Amino acid sequence: MRGYGLWMRPILSALLVLAACKGDPAPVDTSAEVGLPADVVASLDPTRMKSIVDRLADDALTGRLSGSPGHDLAFEDVLGWMQDAGLEPAGLDGDYVYPYVAEPVDGFYMLDESGAVVPHNTDYGLNLMGLVPGSDPERAHETIVVMAHWDHLGVNEEGGVYNGAFDDAGGVAVAMEVARLFATHGAPARSLLFMFTDGEEGGLDSPRAWLDEPTIDPADVVCAISADPIGRPLLPDYAPVVFSGIERSPALQDRFEALAPLVDTPVVFVNRDLIPVFASDQDPFFEHSDPRPGVWMVTPGMSFYHTTGDVAETIDYNVMLDSAELLAQVLWDVGNDTAVYPYEGPQPLDAQAGNDVRALLEGVAESAEITGSERNQVEDYLDVLDEGIAADDLTSIPGWQGYNVAMVYFLLFELSEAHPGPIPPPFPE
Repeated sequence: MRGYGLWMRPILSALLVLAACKGDPAPVDTSAEVGLPADVVASLDPTRMKSIVDRLADDALTGRLSGSPGHDLAFEDVLGWMQDAGLEPAGLDGDYVYPYVAEPVDGFYMLDESGAVVPHNTDYGLNLMGLVPGSDPERAHETIVVMAHWDHLGVNEEGGVYNGAFDDAGGVAVAMEVARLFATHGAPARSLLFMFTDGEEGGLDSPRAWLDEPTIDPADVVCAISADPIGRPLLPDYAPVVFSGIERSPALQDRFEALAPLVDTPVVFVNRDLIPVFASDQDPFFEHSDPRPGVWMVTPGMSFYHTTGDVAETIDYNVMLDSAELLAQVLWDVGNDTAVYPYEGPQPLDAQAGNDVRALLEGVAESAEITGSERNQVEDYLDVLDEGIAADDLTSIPGWQGYNVAMVYFLLFELSEAHPGPIPPPFPE
């Protein structure tokens, strides 16, 4: 997940607002005809995901900043995993690779071949792209794009490694495991394009470059899903998966909401306009001349976000497994659906958006981990939030921006840092 600078993390992170599912989703048939068969879901392997995170977040890869020797090592690893998973090449010239031009990023550092700390000095990026062709020849041109970025921040000026386990080795591991599932057990009717993006931390040139010179017709993109970052719970006993931006295609959100009962984890939603600073690879699909629905998939345990503490040992593989199952169910359902999901643009910050935030706060309040004073703070935020809900306009809350910053910093950083959970977390049985 991209921010605007490491030094501004405490301020900018505070602007991220999460929200819970609106209302009660319609009842859904959880039989195999609707969801993936149980034996297919059971093939998702947290051990394989852990091996990917452990490798990408290893010190030897020196933070995976584009153009660094550690980045070169990561490239070979990701390419090998794609081939092993059974993905077909979907880059340029019959290869997995999609190179593009990118500018060096000011303030980013990497280790050169001698091990010295040097400024970022690379002018290219390398997407890695693989396809699971759709099972219906008449509909296989319709494509769902799944993205996770394999780069990270490199090192700090002292040579400390930003390992990037949560951001976004976890997303790569989840996407890779889901790709393997469909390549092994069979694809939905629509095709699945897995795009492992480069340079996300320094900008969003990767998906923009592909949209400018695509390997498929952008009009055939059903939707684009970015898994970033993935792998930590908000609280040790509260681990929602957050979808943002999907409200810009209400028909697509309806599909996602109907699938929530298929997984044993809270599924929550957030209006994209309540995240004005942070970005990820789904956003260029909104900005394209023919915009496509985009979805930002996040597990919001931000304790170690953009720090040298974001190491493999902090990843919770219960969260990873839940995320992989949810992504697989979404791809199966949307991939077999015949509907088109119109992009309708940004949606208002109205009472519904406020009720989403209220539901998230109430979920936090139910945690057995938080203290009495933290629970009182949640109640104070709820009291103020109700003013915006009553007015059907969150921006009408007096001092809205300050309230928003304080509430979200509390939710995502103060709570997460105060209650990081066991390290290493329990591994799924």
